[in-house]
Amino acid sequence: MMTQEQYNLECCNLLRKFKTREGLYNYYQRRLDTNKILNTDDELVIQYFIDNVDKKVTILEFAAGAGQVSNYLCMCGFTSIAINSHFNNNACALKQGMFQTIDTSSYDYIFATNGGGSYLTNADFHIFETILNSNKKMILHTLGNNTNLITRLKAQFKFKIIAQTDVDILLFN
Repeated sequence: MMTQEQYNLECCNLLRKFKTREGLYNYYQRRLDTNKILNTDDELVIQYFIDNVDKKVTILEFAAGAGQVSNYLCMCGFTSIAINSHFNNNACALKQGMFQTIDTSSYDYIFATNGGGSYLTNADFHIFETILNSNKKMILHTLGNNTNLITRLKAQFKFKIIAQTDVDILLFN
């Protein structure tokens, strides 16, 4: 299996072939500059899955950007992962309203890392309420605009902090 260091370098080399207008923004440019596609939060989410989750579960990563976390999980033996991403017109899936139409019923774990999760707002609460009421597990970051949403979810659903950096990474279940 490829190490995280090798994976970082390989992904950065691949992403350098894309142009900013295709959705890489400055978000990935900073990662390319350091040859590290996986940041600390990504690595912590990956480690959580490796240490705590059966590799046969179904996983959906929404607002996945380049899908670096899910791709690495696939390399680690997770076999049923879907990625919802959107690079067209420089907009993530959440801004385009695409996440809200995904059928999440067939997934055991649903997660967003980093920038994608920062677009979540209180207007999305009913989506997450429906998902969590159907006994799904969800991993989210406390980041950016989603603070009010996370506060509401924490008040209504069981959660635990699975990792901390400059943000909390939360598992709702």
